[in-house]
Amino acid sequence: WEKPKQQELSNLTEAVRSVNEGIFLVGNSEGGYGTAFVISKEHRLLATNSHVADIEYNSAKELLVIRNNSSDVYKINRIFYHPGVMRELEGALPVRSVDPQDGEVIERSPDLAVLEIKEGKELPQEFKLATKEELKDLFAQPVGMLGYPGHDTLSWPGIGENANATFRTGVISRLTDFYGDVNVKSSEKQFVQHTMANWFGFSGAPIFLKNGHVVVINNSINKVSKKELSTTLSYGVRVDALWELLVYHGLEKKVAIDINKNELDLT
Repeated sequence: WEKPKQQELSNLTEAVRSVNEGIFLVGNSEGGYGTAFVISKEHRLLATNSHVADIEYNSAKELLVIRNNSSDVYKINRIFYHPGVMRELEGALPVRSVDPQDGEVIERSPDLAVLEIKEGKELPQEFKLATKEELKDLFAQPVGMLGYPGHDTLSWPGIGENANATFRTGVISRLTDFYGDVNVKSSEKQFVQHTMANWFGFSGAPIFLKNGHVVVINNSINKVSKKELSTTLSYGVRVDALWELLVYHGLEKKVAIDINKNELDLT
């Protein structure tokens, strides 16, 4: 690994400038907020984390999204969860469940959801998802992330106030399965560690290559300690897990992706 070259950082800067209007603040004034991004302008679809989508249930209030650099507010028509998302049941073992009533999302799982926006003002732009070829060599690749960390987005915007996203750069540092195992097939290495400073509110943020293609959806941080040493690690879910969600719900033709459904694990 070496520090990203200046040209690579410049390319990431150009990429984020070209797609930043496809970023949305998602949540409401009662339940908190996270980040979502457009994956289909035509079909009005956004991608985010399952635990972000759960804000609607946990707050008992309608989920809203606000377009970046604007005060444009949109309402959500429907939520699609990844079928493999794990939840912590009270007094029981974790289970796979798309129902927020079953408990909180376990972030070491395919913590992804797609939001369908109700009819209204046209969406400005969409992010492109990475190709299968681009996912083959992610280790140490320079990446950017755009979202709404709580140290900058201090609260849900008031009426007429703009949402304004924060940009980070770093590299992909490690790929494992959701149990932290590296000795698995490459197709199972969907839990991705990265070097970017993370914070609540960045949940659901797209992590993208220098061409703007999304390779990971940010979802969690983990503080680890050993003796006198401690550090905080950042994680996300590789974008092929989002392909699984789209295929499971029959949405794959609504998003610009080139995938072989037979190669996906939907069990």
